[in-house]
Amino acid sequence: MESLLLKEKDLGFFPDWESIFGKRAPLYLEIGMGNGEFSIWLAQNNPHINVIGIDVSKEILKKAERKVNKANLENLRIVRIEGAKALCKLFNSQSLKAVYMNFPDPWPKKSHKERRIINDAFIYLLGDRLEIEGHFIMATDSLDYANYTVDIFEKIGVFKPLWEKSIISDFPEYYKTKYARKWISIGLPIYYIGYKKLETIEMPLWIKDFYPLLKLKKEEIIMPYIIMELKKDLKIEEVLNILPKGIYEKDNKIINYISFYSRKNEILIDTVVVEGSLKQRFFISLYLNDHKLKISIHEATDPDPTYGVHESIAIIFSCLYKRFNELKILQNTCKKEIVEEFINH
Repeated sequence: MESLLLKEKDLGFFPDWESIFGKRAPLYLEIGMGNGEFSIWLAQNNPHINVIGIDVSKEILKKAERKVNKANLENLRIVRIEGAKALCKLFNSQSLKAVYMNFPDPWPKKSHKERRIINDAFIYLLGDRLEIEGHFIMATDSLDYANYTVDIFEKIGVFKPLWEKSIISDFPEYYKTKYARKWISIGLPIYYIGYKKLETIEMPLWIKDFYPLLKLKKEEIIMPYIIMELKKDLKIEEVLNILPKGIYEKDNKIINYISFYSRKNEILIDTVVVEGSLKQRFFISLYLNDHKLKISIHEATDPDPTYGVHESIAIIFSCLYKRFNELKILQNTCKKEIVEEFINH
């Protein structure tokens, strides 16, 4: 039996869910699916919808995959991906009918609250991805997290509570997960927050700085590389000596060239790029073949080609260009305006 686990790499940006499921149906998303029981229940009891369950944990998703494959539901798929990233990459504006979150980490310490998945930016993003009349439901054991979430929904203002009260504790028709059953068995309350989207939302510009994947247009999504020709023979040691070292900060981005590994005709650079809430780690390859040098993302890693990833390639190229200004560009998929900016810097 074919696994119902889909790979983020294979899905790319804005996949055709109708083709994946083999039918057109409302899309329901569970963020943080845990062992998979809620997504399975949702799909089993609603055969007229398509359900996508996601979780960022590889180990947790392995357990969920076994349950999901055993259930063998045609209207359920699962993906290993972080929640906000999924909303940015996998779903277009107004494409989701419902989003569920069951017991997201409340990060109760004051110093840790910025780690919560829910914040102003997330609710704006959620509001953009939900259809008009689409809804969001969250279950939590933290009253503080429940109140915090309600405050953000009320502040943004295009949503309406699903019930008379913004927070309820009595929701018998809602599926009780393993965690919920344990919590209830010791007499502790669960808090439910539910909101319906009433109108189109305008995302402020700063949201795209916080979630840089939103800046990417589908037709522009291409991994950056530059192939150049040099007029002189070079040894890999010469290239290594002039490469950028350390941390570069620009606007809302941090680029850190952590370490360098070299062999006869190749240099690998362990690189971290931080843009807003997105952190990506990957290897940049510099491959020397006769008089040609290629700067690219190593095939073993697969970052999303954000502006910061393009800049990490452009910075390296600019160092080479300034040292060997007789070089000729043969091929370039790196954004030209970024390359020119660093050359002229």
